[in-house]
Amino acid sequence: MTTLAAGTSQTFRVLGLVGSAHFMSHVFNLALPPLFPLLVRDLGLTYTGLGLVMTAYGLAGALFSTPMGFLVDRLGGRRVLVCGLALQAAAMLAVGLTSSYAALMGLFVVSGVAFSVYHPCDYAILSASIARARLGRAFSFHAFTGNMGSAAAPLVMVALAALWDWRAAMIAIGVVGLVIAALIALQGDSLSDTEADGARKKAE
Repeated sequence: MTTLAAGTSQTFRVLGLVGSAHFMSHVFNLALPPLFPLLVRDLGLTYTGLGLVMTAYGLAGALFSTPMGFLVDRLGGRRVLVCGLALQAAAMLAVGLTSSYAALMGLFVVSGVAFSVYHPCDYAILSASIARARLGRAFSFHAFTGNMGSAAAPLVMVALAALWDWRAAMIAIGVVGLVIAALIALQGDSLSDTEADGARKKAE
């Protein structure tokens, strides 16, 4: 019973950490579009220009997804996940401090590169950290957290912008992302990212 309880506790810890990162990645994905009218008004941008920013973000994420998979295989998912989440959160925070279209474009390209880490990192960690019998449910929960992030993003961004302004909204989600990155870094011993590491921890 003690072993079962320990295994369940470990599973929830892993799902909580990885799921939080995945949730935030989807919030970051859809953080800017709800704020388009405010950026057009305050920065004098066009919707076409903002659409190009999101296109560059998507292309950067797509182009770097495969290289990030190789990087995860070499360095492990934990370190890459923490670095990617922290980088994307910092980019989101910096968006709230910029008034330049060039800077906005550059920050979203950086953010797209950072976004490419989540799936290779998350699946490497889940595969090594979760017992095989629970892996299907773990993957399902991982997908659920991402979908919840996508659903929450427009509501959160509009609410924060209405409460303060669009800059504060971007800074706020950046700060939350940095806090989650710090938590994952501090709880990194709970996360395995190789089969050998996972087998050793499950045997302890």
